[in-house]
Amino acid sequence: DDVADTVRPRLDAAMADMRRVHVLDYKMEGDRKRLVNLGDIAVFQDALRQIRENGGAPRAIFIDPITAYLAGRDSKTDSDVRELLAPLSIMARKEDVAVIGVQHLNKGSGPAAYRVGGSIAFTAAARAVWIVTRDKDEENTKLFLPLKMNLSADVGGYAYTIESDSLNTPFVQWAGPVETSAREALEPEAPRNRVAPLQDEIK
Repeated sequence: DDVADTVRPRLDAAMADMRRVHVLDYKMEGDRKRLVNLGDIAVFQDALRQIRENGGAPRAIFIDPITAYLAGRDSKTDSDVRELLAPLSIMARKEDVAVIGVQHLNKGSGPAAYRVGGSIAFTAAARAVWIVTRDKDEENTKLFLPLKMNLSADVGGYAYTIESDSLNTPFVQWAGPVETSAREALEPEAPRNRVAPLQDEIK
């Protein structure tokens, strides 16, 4: 999403403190700009250092979507994904920041753990995985549910709706905790019973 016309208005609608938000989208190679990718560990570290030198205390790096920054690697190949994620994980521990990657669900119908798009390595390498899906019982409600939790107990998820402010900018309105599991939420909906139309009696 474009930072100026999409990301910034949504942050404003969520009442974010913009002094704590920094955008890193490219690096310089000589006199040319190149988009940052997951292999640019030194670029991430340099950005974190500059933020700290200016009095900031970075806590998280958001990558959205993570498959857009794979440096030409195949998102469906485990070895390619792990080769990029392993140094990123090491950097996160060293710099004491969380790395939050956004990925889409595939259109499959198998186990919930395999519904994350691309390689299973995305799920395997993460310490926590949450999914966003619609509530089958409430048309305008979405669910934010834990799929994998390695660092804490699975205490359930949350429901939310998308509302709009006075400028018609969307924002999240949390609606409270839910007990639905990711597995239950991603199960295919059972087909509705269909009653065959009555036919005129043949005389």
